Amino acid sequence: AFTVDVAYSRLGEARVAPGMSQPSYMGLVGAYDQGPLHLAVSHAETKNSADLGGGVGNKDSATTIGGLYNFGGKVIVGALYEKAKSDQLVGDTQRDYFRVSVMVPVAKHEFHVNLGVVDDRLDVNMADAGAKQYTLAYNYNVSKEFKLYAFYTVVDNEDNGNYGFKTNAAGVDNKSFAVGARYNF
Repeated sequence: AFTVDVAYSRLGEARVAPGMSQPSYMGLVGAYDQGPLHLAVSHAETKNSADLGGGVGNKDSATTIGGLYNFGGKVIVGALYEKAKSDQLVGDTQRDYFRVSVMVPVAKHEFHVNLGVVDDRLDVNMADAGAKQYTLAYNYNVSKEFKLYAFYTVVDNEDNGNYGFKTNAAGVDNKSFAVGARYNF
């Protein structure tokens, strides 16, 4: 029921800037998957993939804890929390991110509600730089492989938040409505 995955890579002899060490990536995931309970803890780290200025390389990291519980196929609840850190030329930035989702399947129908909250940006240190994201969704399972879906998403940025999909301008909220079909081969 318990697995561990580890990944490490270096980009050959490539350097982002002269004098910097080679870029490297490391990831570690521990997962527990037994019956209705699914849990995972992960840590990822990236070094020297960007020049912060003057040949100073970045060091970004994130630790995530997530889980899902299936209440007998009547309600499925998932949640995750992530703490991320990113080096900047002067100091560092930190961000806390939380997400909760609920799915209620009824026969061939699925009803979804999703909420995500982030408290800051990782690219700059400034106040009022968080955002909230809300999604309502509906799926109709035509067959095991074929699904029709519709969803509505809102990203509500604080004054300096730049999260979204239409623009990354600070303070701009984003809204989206989608319909479509998905087929799993």
